[in-house]
Amino acid sequence: MPKLPIWGLICLGAAITAPPAGAQYNALDLHLEHQLWTRLQDHQNELRSGGAKSSEPERAVVAPDDVGLDALATLIDLPEVLAYVVHRSAELGAGLPTLPADRATRWAEAVRQTYDPEKMIPVALDVLRQHMDSTTISETIAFLQSPAGEKLRQAERAFRTRHLMPYDLLAEREKALAEAYPHRHGLYFDLGGAIHSDPDFSDMEMLLRALLAPSLGEAVTDGYVASASEAFRAALPESRTIYAIELLPNLPESDLAAILEFFRTPAGQAFARAKSGLSAAVIEAEIDMLTARMAD
Repeated sequence: MPKLPIWGLICLGAAITAPPAGAQYNALDLHLEHQLWTRLQDHQNELRSGGAKSSEPERAVVAPDDVGLDALATLIDLPEVLAYVVHRSAELGAGLPTLPADRATRWAEAVRQTYDPEKMIPVALDVLRQHMDSTTISETIAFLQSPAGEKLRQAERAFRTRHLMPYDLLAEREKALAEAYPHRHGLYFDLGGAIHSDPDFSDMEMLLRALLAPSLGEAVTDGYVASASEAFRAALPESRTIYAIELLPNLPESDLAAILEFFRTPAGQAFARAKSGLSAAVIEAEIDMLTARMAD
């Protein structure tokens, strides 16, 4: 089974953030760009999704209005996020060692011809609308405009443009941090799981198939996708921790704790779920066109 650019896929799954492709795992060990977020250790065998379920009384669900959605889209730099999704998707072909260079180039061209970030905005807004209501949107906006939320937004902008070290080196740095500063490492561990909620693995499998089938054809069997999906599950705990470390490397622990507190609220959890499904939704919307272009 050929290797896949797990780190690249994992970051793409995150939608908001994604480092350059480079690290690769064997398909038996692999998956989605969460490679920037994983090194299985005993203390990371179980995912922490952000604590116990809220004991708050259920609130009335009010559909979000366009004003709130537009304000949230502006705060998270949605057009830039979608442009980055296109960029990351186009680069995935170059990360496949079994794919000839001319085919990887064709893949990149097909992705850029198929996906227009501006035209992807309505699909992305629908994802936010599906996962968030008026209350969770207003609370998310309030957080993103707070001092800690502003630092998170600045960090995400910087992360999208930064070149990161190879994954193995990132994993070594994560291990060193765990040994030297266990409390800070614990915050990053919790943040990694809270910022990126558990993905819908049917979406992850669709994303894998959508991105790889046009390039690898019949090699992308059901077994291939299932194996990749299982490897993605295994990679999540560590890669999420590494992601949080690299996203927020210099923030004081008070800010890390404030960001974590938000993502443990109903609003933060809804926001994390929306981000988790963003990339899959916008890729799926035009996957038939992408497949047709690759088949020409």
